Amino acid sequence: MLGSIVMLLLVLQDGGVVYQWSDLRAIGLIIGFVLSQAAFWILQTRLGDNATIPTRLIKTRTIYLGMVTNFAIGAAFFTVRQAQLSGLTCQNIAFSSTTSRSLL
Repeated sequence: MLGSIVMLLLVLQDGGVVYQWSDLRAIGLIIGFVLSQAAFWILQTRLGDNATIPTRLIKTRTIYLGMVTNFAIGAAFFTVRQAQLSGLTCQNIAFSSTTSRSLL
């Protein structure tokens, strides 16, 4: 699991900046991430109750909805944080004159 996350972070950090997305390194890291994640989840489902994350927990509606909610809140947090780091704020967004008039 850790190796797959490292592959994902490497390709997201360097892809398109250090090397092109079509480069074999980027493609290889993406394929490696997908394959290692698939292997991890297949292993977890086969282990049953002895798995790191037992599937009976994920099938519980309360836990599943909590995981989905946590993911959505985390995604929103990182979106807002990235906008702050890039300098995008409501004050920096310029509207055209036609848009401003239509809002009034």
